[in-house]
Amino acid sequence: MKKVALLYVLILSRIFSVAAQGIAGATNTVWERVMDQLVNPIFTLLIVITTTYFLWGMLTFIYSLREGNKDSDLNEGKSHMLWGGLGLFIIFSISGIIKLLNSMFDGWFGN
Repeated sequence: MKKVALLYVLILSRIFSVAAQGIAGATNTVWERVMDQLVNPIFTLLIVITTTYFLWGMLTFIYSLREGNKDSDLNEGKSHMLWGGLGLFIIFSISGIIKLLNSMFDGWFGN
């Protein structure tokens, strides 16, 4: 199970890094460099971590149902899915707010 999770993280990190390289262009201001080199990789890492946390909870929940384990394993899986989903919602909401501010202030917030 841990090997599958590790493989998933490695594949997602490669996909996001290739996508980020295609998006990143020439930067002129310090703020754009901070966004490209610090904020965007942190967002990507947080997305990978929370998605993995959510899927880990889903797998725990499904295996607990399948094997008929006790309620503590089911509750643990539910908890991981809840907090992983909430984390993804927060991350994508912040990303959307940054993109909205970027469009409102004519590119002041970077890419």
